[in-house]
Amino acid sequence: MDAWVIFDADNTLWDIEYLYDDARNELVEYISKQGHSSLEIEKYQRCRDKQLITTYGYSACRFARSFEDTVIRFVGYDDRCIIHCRKLALDVFESPATLTSGLEELLPLLKKNFKIGIITAGEKWVQERRLEHFHLLAEIDQVQVVEQKNRDVFLQFSVENCISVEDSWVVGDSLKSDIIPAKEAGFKTIHYDNHNWKENEHDESAVSDYIVKKLTDIIKILGV
Repeated sequence: MDAWVIFDADNTLWDIEYLYDDARNELVEYISKQGHSSLEIEKYQRCRDKQLITTYGYSACRFARSFEDTVIRFVGYDDRCIIHCRKLALDVFESPATLTSGLEELLPLLKKNFKIGIITAGEKWVQERRLEHFHLLAEIDQVQVVEQKNRDVFLQFSVENCISVEDSWVVGDSLKSDIIPAKEAGFKTIHYDNHNWKENEHDESAVSDYIVKKLTDIIKILGV
């Protein structure tokens, strides 16, 4: 059985949160021109987006619906405005993500002692699109796209790939989706404290083995 390092993708291997932030800022600017408070618009959209995750999960539909509902809340049923703002939201999922700094250095070093995996959650077509643009994919031994991460996902991945769980690590930005279920499955964990959707991904009960601000800091932790 082999030792692995298993990465999350969104906001770990590549940065996407700024795409959401940029789209949200455009939404706020567009609606606020009609005399509404920027702070109230942003607050409502963020709250509505979190509410919708129970129905839509990590999907493009969820984010677009939160924009549509925000328009209706502040502007009313204006078709032109709704269409424009839905496009702002959906463009997030068509835009290329920015690769996390240092990966070109990190992955070859890890390959000397570990196999490397990716378990990423979200809408399949979105994740596959981002993986297609990931030019370091050849360094990855196995990839799995799931709707949601939990203990069983990590356990199944370990069984299917003959992983020595006690010798392996999970690296991710989300305490809720990465660190907690990985720990429950017996993995050691590294929390990449990156800019992400804190309203949904943070969990006060989560305790990771290590916390890093830069992804390349795991080189020292793993001794590669």
